[in-house]
Amino acid sequence: MQSEGEKDTYRPGDVETTSSEGVRSDEAAHAPTTSSSPPFTTTRANFTIVALTGVSFLNTMGSGILTVALPQMAIDLHLNEDILLWPASVYALAAGCTLLLFGSIADAVGDKIIWISGSILYAIFTLACGFAQTGNQLIAFRTLLGLCIAMCLPSAVSLMTRSCPSGKRRNIGFASMGMGQPLGYSLGLILGGVFVDTIGWRYGYYISAIINAVLSATAFWALPTVSKPHGEPWYRRMAKIDWIGAVIISISLALLCFVMA
Repeated sequence: MQSEGEKDTYRPGDVETTSSEGVRSDEAAHAPTTSSSPPFTTTRANFTIVALTGVSFLNTMGSGILTVALPQMAIDLHLNEDILLWPASVYALAAGCTLLLFGSIADAVGDKIIWISGSILYAIFTLACGFAQTGNQLIAFRTLLGLCIAMCLPSAVSLMTRSCPSGKRRNIGFASMGMGQPLGYSLGLILGGVFVDTIGWRYGYYISAIINAVLSATAFWALPTVSKPHGEPWYRRMAKIDWIGAVIISISLALLCFVMA
């Protein structure tokens, strides 16, 4: 019999399914995913929302900065006219065609480690874009940025669900994530023009990388950790992924994104 304190404790990832008699069902009692996170707190949930929303915000803010600064970047990096739009196109191409693949990997390995890895790498390659000296370098780094954000986006949904209990706070979390993308792009358009006319477009990437690094550190503490999802070692779960199907769908999405871009 649970004490009152145990009844009111919410842990991210807890299964809430019970039978009609009020007894936890066998399926819920033997749920494969167990959380090793501290009990849910409002502060922890707020930091989770900030971290997940922040990376979503920076994702589109970088695209907004690029849109405005691209003519000046083409001059500085000697970007040929025939590949002038590639820095913008390859980002969407890389992200769009690997979303499902990284979603499957996150299910097997764990959404937190995939999101943290993607966020840290995103900060690194954002900084690399600021240091790019040629157009080819910028295109390569933007491609890698697309892969990194593809690691974050599918994982963010499950992390938000497990971090916040159903109700008002979860609604706020998903609304914030959705709102972050248009706001980020809008601010990126403004900042892109400001940076180009003042200190230079490179500082847009420097500042984004610093903010991203702070968000990654915050998420490392705030995001819930799931120990041994599905009760199997990660390499066995990875082996069960339909890699052939993942490659086929990724190629199909890549071709679709390429045509649309």
